[in-house]
Amino acid sequence: MLKLIIEDDEKQVKVVRLLRDEVTIGRKEGNTIRLTERNVSRRHARLIQRPEGILLEDLGSYNGVKVNGERITDPLPISEGDKIVIGDYILMLKLDEQEGAVDPFEEMATVPVERVDLESVMGAPLPAATPAAASAPSISGQPVIGASSPALPSAVESSPVSAMDQGTQLIPAAEVAQLVLLTSNQAGTFYSMDRTPMIIGRTSENDIVIDHKSISRNHAKITFANGVYSVTDMQSANGVRINGEPYDNMSLRKGDTLDLGHVRLRFVAPGEKFDFVAETYGDGGEKSNKGIIIIVLVLVVALGIGFVAFGDKIFGGKSDTTKNATVSPVSVEQVLTKVEDFKKNRQWSDALGVIDEALSKGNLASGDRDKLTEEKSQLQKNLEQKAALDQVGTQVAAGQWTAAYQAMLAIPQGALYYADAQKQIETVRTSFLQSAVAQAKQDVLSKNCANIETLIKTANELVLPTDRLFVLTENQKACTAGGVQVAMNPPVDPMTPDPDMVPDMVPDMVPDMTPTMTPDMTPDMTPTMTPDMTPDMTPDMTPSNKPTNEEAAAMLSQAWAAKDSDCSKAVKLAQKSFAVTRNNKAVLIVGLCGCKEKNTGWAKWAYSRIASGQKKTIQSLCSKNGIELN
Repeated sequence: MLKLIIEDDEKQVKVVRLLRDEVTIGRKEGNTIRLTERNVSRRHARLIQRPEGILLEDLGSYNGVKVNGERITDPLPISEGDKIVIGDYILMLKLDEQEGAVDPFEEMATVPVERVDLESVMGAPLPAATPAAASAPSISGQPVIGASSPALPSAVESSPVSAMDQGTQLIPAAEVAQLVLLTSNQAGTFYSMDRTPMIIGRTSENDIVIDHKSISRNHAKITFANGVYSVTDMQSANGVRINGEPYDNMSLRKGDTLDLGHVRLRFVAPGEKFDFVAETYGDGGEKSNKGIIIIVLVLVVALGIGFVAFGDKIFGGKSDTTKNATVSPVSVEQVLTKVEDFKKNRQWSDALGVIDEALSKGNLASGDRDKLTEEKSQLQKNLEQKAALDQVGTQVAAGQWTAAYQAMLAIPQGALYYADAQKQIETVRTSFLQSAVAQAKQDVLSKNCANIETLIKTANELVLPTDRLFVLTENQKACTAGGVQVAMNPPVDPMTPDPDMVPDMVPDMVPDMTPTMTPDMTPDMTPTMTPDMTPDMTPDMTPSNKPTNEEAAAMLSQAWAAKDSDCSKAVKLAQKSFAVTRNNKAVLIVGLCGCKEKNTGWAKWAYSRIASGQKKTIQSLCSKNGIELN
């Protein structure tokens, strides 16, 4: 039997026995091995055991998987001694020489990760187990089963039990934090987190019981490691939100609000003093006694003010002054100050709620309503862009590559999430290419050449450069061996004009005249181009001085870099590159610049040449700037 040795960035070494034929590694709950650092993707990699050996596969992770210093792109056979790097973790295979019978129930369980001494892993005798070692937490957040029950599963989905029943660690008194309920009929209740892990849920087997209809049976898990508390959603129905934003797993900081369903708690850090003051009420008509008292007091004050105003009216008092004093317009500065607090933490929904409340009151000062309406529009855009970014992972997992790419491309430069969108575009391309290459190899074996053509079409829609398409095109050639070979970017014979280029000829491209032509029979070569038509070959690109493939590729890179700052330069370079490479990315650059600069000629040139899957994108962008493309 094989073991997987795992070393983190603090040089702590742990080991996992590989009990299954397939072992998934990632940050999300549900993986066989959980590595909780943020530079590990939710589903990062997997190990597959086969009769001929073990394969390691990158599952489209953001930071990749390295084996012996090289990043892998395809499933790779690995053997004992290979060094695997995933985020901040180093993993190595080790043959377990003391192989014994495996309990069938253990093989069904989530694999526990045991803390070990590095020397023991490499072959030295293991020291005697101590209670502390037996209860050390696993990387996945699941506690390790003690030496007295080695064959029991670490977690059983059908029968959840409290963290205390699974083996927990006590937290030193100086590092004990608290959670305090801010809402529901139990508002003001403090929960001491004196051990790790602790499970929060609706039923009695949990460590922290919150009996509320919006709380799942086992809703969330609180863990403590290296001085940091973290919360993990246990696939609850209503999710976990921290400071208004949804998370599957996130560390907690002083003052964080934690929403479990419709129940809100506050994280009180170790040593922090916090005095609870009832500010909100539970849902479903559940109000605390303190809340009722406050309501009564407010009503009494309101009645008093009403009585004074009414008495002044009857007895000749200054009713207008009273009215002006009690009904003052909302200050837009105050509203925007509250909004800014939420914007700093990117809590768009909460910020929108503040503005909606102010707009609904109807007593805004003149001109302030327009300011809030404009701010609301921008907040809605941020919320939509954040939602689009959050959706990319799901779209990639479902193979919706083009939809994910176009959603990210729609986030404009200058937007708050533009840089994030550009990173996600590269993630989409990388994930697609890894998946497509693996599929293409299978298609070659099954002679399914049509599917490879589909993959190449999708690659064009994602504007993948030629050098990254090499593997796909090579597989296409292998699949069509003996027939017509299909290449992603077929080379262009400089002496054979492309059909698209015929109407774009310029005056210095005069064809050879036959010897029988007399001087007065020279054909009229005046171009029929309109001013808004840009040719594929600029005047300085005669067949003799066309750029080489390498030069054209460099031009394409320069054009992409220049498209945001100098469209004239970008278009010129892109068209020169396209004349040689026929790369769809060059067409996209011209189209984007055409839409941005409202240049109808550039836009139409790109629209007539761009891949069909991106025509709608160019058409939509240009339409916003008043350019209609048919």
